Amino acid sequence: MKREGIEIAYMGGYYTEMGLFVRQASDAHASLTVIANDPLMTGEFRAIASGAASGSLFTFMQDLTKNARAADVIARLKNQTCLRKATRFTRMPPHKRGPRR
Repeated sequence: MKREGIEIAYMGGYYTEMGLFVRQASDAHASLTVIANDPLMTGEFRAIASGAASGSLFTFMQDLTKNARAADVIARLKNQTCLRKATRFTRMPPHKRGPRR
């Protein structure tokens, strides 16, 4: 990927593989931004990727609690205490040691 000049990788998989991939890309000095979904929201990903996790981007579902067409369903779920608010991020905050490049 480095040789081909690839700068962005949208990936699917588990936090273990993604963490190793991001860390190895950083160790190889590849200028690569990884974009993925849920696996990047785990502490395990950050622990495996270490400082290389900084700058990784992840996607997430829209907040359906703000969709007027879903108001009835949201109200029913709130009454059943099935709905909980999740914190949403778009970029991994810097690691305390800073990114490794």
